[in-house]
Amino acid sequence: MRRFLEIAMTVVLWSALAAYLFVAARYCREQNADRICKELNITILHTAFPGLVTPEFVRGVVAGAGLQPVGMPVEAIDLAAVERAIAARPNIRRVRAYASLDNLLNIEVEPRDPVARVQTDDGHRFYLSDDGWALPVREGFPIEVPIVTGKPALPVEPDFFGKIPQNNSPESVFLLYNLFNFVKFLRDDSFWSSQIVQIVVNEANEVDLVPRVGRGIVKLGPLGAEGEGGEGYEKKLAKLYKFYTRGLNYEGWDKYGVIDIRYRGQVVCTE
Repeated sequence: MRRFLEIAMTVVLWSALAAYLFVAARYCREQNADRICKELNITILHTAFPGLVTPEFVRGVVAGAGLQPVGMPVEAIDLAAVERAIAARPNIRRVRAYASLDNLLNIEVEPRDPVARVQTDDGHRFYLSDDGWALPVREGFPIEVPIVTGKPALPVEPDFFGKIPQNNSPESVFLLYNLFNFVKFLRDDSFWSSQIVQIVVNEANEVDLVPRVGRGIVKLGPLGAEGEGGEGYEKKLAKLYKFYTRGLNYEGWDKYGVIDIRYRGQVVCTE
């Protein structure tokens, strides 16, 4: 008899809980039906370049996709559609949209950060992001990153924006591995991130560097872990740094017009 009563009480309790959850869910749905979205609350997260992607830009993307959440019932807003519209832009890394109890549609956006601006002779104009995407350039909003110019053989068309494809072509290896790693190396070094303002690439994918201080164009040669001269760019820049600090500090930073560091153990200068 006692076992029967225990089972009966358990059934009653679970039935009561199920009834409560059903009523609570129905109440929430009815309450949500009366909640109207009153505003977009947009937050830009984790970027080294505030202002490159703005709340106004995000609002424009949402409106341009034909989505008008303000004034709609909160439960009728297609949050997934809002996220898809924003995430489709190449300069957006991540996005999250959710409604809050104060009837706001909250949109959190994390932009991609550029590590270089590519501006080549054949018409390529884009930012190279820190995860290998080609991003549109926002004119009138300059940012402090090196500019890549000249005639690099790039694996994308001049009007391409998006994830730069990776394949086995020499062009992709140069852009996505050598050049990409090189500009990140410059960015992560406090001296070189300030000193190197332009990277000039010729048809053979050899590199000259334009410094911020001094008139000497630096002939770096091919990029890669080890160049043809047996030194990678890390070692080449290390010996250039020694030359700067131990030589030009005494002779003057404008003494030489060309500083050639392409060859192992050598710094060759011409006026």
